[in-house]
Amino acid sequence: MTIAQTDAGQRDPLFSNAPDPMRVLQWHGAEITALPPQSLALASSDACRVQALRFQDHAYGLQFHVEITKDTVGEWAEISAYAASLETALGADAVGRLAGEVEELLPAFNRDARTLYDNLKVLTAQIGAC
Repeated sequence: MTIAQTDAGQRDPLFSNAPDPMRVLQWHGAEITALPPQSLALASSDACRVQALRFQDHAYGLQFHVEITKDTVGEWAEISAYAASLETALGADAVGRLAGEVEELLPAFNRDARTLYDNLKVLTAQIGAC
């Protein structure tokens, strides 16, 4: 899946030096449909209007997964409800196809996760210095 930064996301330090658009792993059944008060949508996709948000200067929320490893899809698929929901959404052999796609994209996923993590560390240090 691909997410795109909103205008606010393009200005937000969390996404500094992150690709736009960015390939991500989305695997969820619930989503944010209305932003909480004092929040900004930072990224969206065709499948989910709010993929990333910031609440004031206090918190970020991500609907996509940055914690991906080579084992993520297989481990999640061991939960029968997760595997079933994926098959319902993407069809037969969805787990195998998704695992293959993640394996191919893992270097880019990890690079982008590192960018977001490093940006978050800088933001945390700035907040701690205040």
